[in-house]
Amino acid sequence: MSIRRVVFFFCLFTLLSIPALAETGYVADELIITLRQGPGNQYKVLRTLKTGTPMEILEKGDNHFRVRIRSGEEGYVLRQYVSSQTPKPIIIANLTKQVANLEKKIQELETNRNDLKKMHVDLEQSSKTNEEKLSLQLAELEEKYQQTTRKLEATSKDYTSLMSKSENLLSIIAERDQLATENEKLAARAEELKIENTDLLRTGVIKWFLAGAGVLLFGWILGKLSRKRRSSF
Repeated sequence: MSIRRVVFFFCLFTLLSIPALAETGYVADELIITLRQGPGNQYKVLRTLKTGTPMEILEKGDNHFRVRIRSGEEGYVLRQYVSSQTPKPIIIANLTKQVANLEKKIQELETNRNDLKKMHVDLEQSSKTNEEKLSLQLAELEEKYQQTTRKLEATSKDYTSLMSKSENLLSIIAERDQLATENEKLAARAEELKIENTDLLRTGVIKWFLAGAGVLLFGWILGKLSRKRRSSF
């Protein structure tokens, strides 16, 4: 109720402080007056006007105003029953209407506030759920990262060991190739020496054969000479 009172007095103050753009008169108090064709009781009554009926003041006289009502009819009313101030019933009705509209807006705002509050709670809960999911996913990724790191370290060790073995293997292969090359050279040299030895053996046999033949020939010649000497004596 306090909000309504504040709004009520605010609207009342606002309405009372705003000047009218065009001069408008109202039927004052709780009355029913007549709208006549002329400024006097002798003129014909056009219609009756209730309290709060607005009218445009066209001309001001000493006792009567010439006015035009909203229907477009023009006539005269007694000046004493016309007030330039908005009648209280109209002010109260307008304020009551404005208060009702404000209450409706307040209810709408409260509904929106409750909806927003609910959305906030839902978003907070959703955010919490998403945060838990993200934390779980982060933990899983961290575990996978650790596993991958361990696998990488093991693979690096295997790679290093393999490279070391590969270097030793390459060294052994190079040494084997070198020994094979030297072995081939030695085999070729042995073959050459074998051939040379065979040639030397052949040459020695021939020399021994020739030497033996020479010895035999020399002995035969000596024998011949000895026999000639003996026959000459």
